[in-house]
Amino acid sequence: MRNDGPTLQPDRVSGDDAFDRKLMSYADFAILVGSSEASIKEAVSNGSLLAVNRTNPGGSTESGVAGFQARPEIRGAPLARVLSALTYRQLAVSDSVTAASAYLFFIGKSDLLGDLTPIEVLTGVAPARSADPEVLEFLSKPDVERLELVIEVAKSVAATITGWG
Repeated sequence: MRNDGPTLQPDRVSGDDAFDRKLMSYADFAILVGSSEASIKEAVSNGSLLAVNRTNPGGSTESGVAGFQARPEIRGAPLARVLSALTYRQLAVSDSVTAASAYLFFIGKSDLLGDLTPIEVLTGVAPARSADPEVLEFLSKPDVERLELVIEVAKSVAATITGWG
């Protein structure tokens, strides 16, 4: 059986900005994380995994799963906690952020995080654009401390987007 899916393994995705931003099919993401496509669809359905709609060159729309969710430092409980802080729900209601807003939160630089992305903070990987000693010191803090900061920023962003807070 031919497999044209991604060849990266979850422990080899750190520090790759293009990979973090990539939206992949449920099947490709399942291969990447060693799961089934059905499990990925269920995780997207229950809101524990983020999928963003994308428009293909022909104009058709499909959902894609963002690559950053495969990173070991983000998968599972850390991702669930940040998505919860963002008030993200798969079926958006008036008091929740959309999948696109949640995706942009993760990949966008934030002044509240010292001009780092939440992905960089959660993984503790310094961006190539920064050799600032303060940034490097901050990224060397314990995972839990960095996660708590991202959660606080996510709550602030969610309050701004949804008008709550």
